[in-house]
Amino acid sequence: MIVSVPELKVCWNLADATIQRDALKFWREQNLLPDIADAAKRLRQICVVAYDGTRIVGTVEARLTRLEIVRARFAMMTLAVAPERRLENLPGELIQRAQRVLEQWSLEHPNERLMGVGTIVRIRDIDERARLPVWEPTNLTLVGYTVRGAQIRLAWFKHAKLS
Repeated sequence: MIVSVPELKVCWNLADATIQRDALKFWREQNLLPDIADAAKRLRQICVVAYDGTRIVGTVEARLTRLEIVRARFAMMTLAVAPERRLENLPGELIQRAQRVLEQWSLEHPNERLMGVGTIVRIRDIDERARLPVWEPTNLTLVGYTVRGAQIRLAWFKHAKLS
């Protein structure tokens, strides 16, 4: 079986109606949009999407927030990938592209004081990757756990400075 290579599209701070429509469709198909979710807010947080033809098969959202644990502002990323694409390189490619986009945006907008990226990893089955404290090539480093046991991982940008 030949699997097509998804096309990654950057959409950080863009209000692209087509991408937004396709992302909503993807989230609904994957049951990733609860009734209480603010869809408009989530659409504004889309950073990178992966298209397989005309269908989105992956998204990365980024929510800018101050993390008191490190006393800095981070972009907390949420990754969603269609089940049939999860065992490919697609999840890593999406995260790496989003990380580069957000780091460049941070450099271009120093007043935003964005110092890095992070994610909450909800791992259902502990695999070998979950046991690694640092994930290469993203440098997402285990810094703690949520009250529900999910991993908290952060990576600082090269230009980050503590205030």
